[in-house]
Amino acid sequence: MRGQIFRTLGLPNMLGIALLMCACSSKGETGSEADAEVMPFITGTVSVDGQASAEVAFYKAFAYNQGGTLLAYLSSSPSATCTNVADYLQLDQPPYDPVEMFEPSTCNLMLKIEDEYLGGFTHNQTADADQPNFATLGSALNCAMGEGSFEYVALSESDDPDYNWSGRWWEGGPFVYNYNLSGGDGEPYTFDIEMSAYDGSFVHESLNDNPANGAVSGTISAEWCERMGSTGLF
Repeated sequence: MRGQIFRTLGLPNMLGIALLMCACSSKGETGSEADAEVMPFITGTVSVDGQASAEVAFYKAFAYNQGGTLLAYLSSSPSATCTNVADYLQLDQPPYDPVEMFEPSTCNLMLKIEDEYLGGFTHNQTADADQPNFATLGSALNCAMGEGSFEYVALSESDDPDYNWSGRWWEGGPFVYNYNLSGGDGEPYTFDIEMSAYDGSFVHESLNDNPANGAVSGTISAEWCERMGSTGLF
C-alpha cells in the first residue's frame, strides 16, 4: 500500500499533509477531575458521488524540512507517532501495518513541497486555474472508505502481499485548495488547510477516474519529525 502512496505523489506530483492533538474539558460535578478530550484539528468529508465517502479528522501531524523541501504527513489516528509515520513511509522496507495511523472510514494526507519551502509556503489553487502547481507541490490523499480492516494479502497473483484495506480504498489529491504552511527547521509547524475538490480513483478496482468533493478545513500544529528525513523521500 505504501507504493500506492508514492505512485499517487508522482501522478505527476500530487500532494499530501499534517496534524496534532488535543482539547481539554473538565469532568465530574465537582470539577476536581480533568479529562483530556482528544479532538481533531482539521475536519470534513470526502465523497465520491453515489459510491462511498470517508471522514477527514486529522488529529496528528508530522513534518520535516531540509534544503527547501518539506515532507509532511497528517493522520486520522490520535495514536500516530513520529516513529511509526517514518517507518510507514520508509522506502524499500518490508510491508508495514498502518493500523496505528488510520481509523476506519477516514483519510490521511501526505504533502511534499519541492525546493520552495523556506520557513513557509502559501498556495491557492482555484477550480478555474490554468495549470495546477504540480512542479512544486504534491498531495496524496489516501482514504479507507467504508467498513473494513487492514489485512495482509496480495491483491492479485502478480502482487506481493501487503497490508491492504479490505473495504474500498480511494487515492487522489486536491485540485481546489488553499495551503498556508509555516514553521520548521527544528521547531513545530503550523498548517492552515482548506480543500474542496479532488482528483483520484479506487486504485484497487478499475482504472476509471473517480473524482471526489467535500469541504475540509482547519489549522493544525505539526511536530518536527527528523526521522522522516531518512525515509528515502528527500
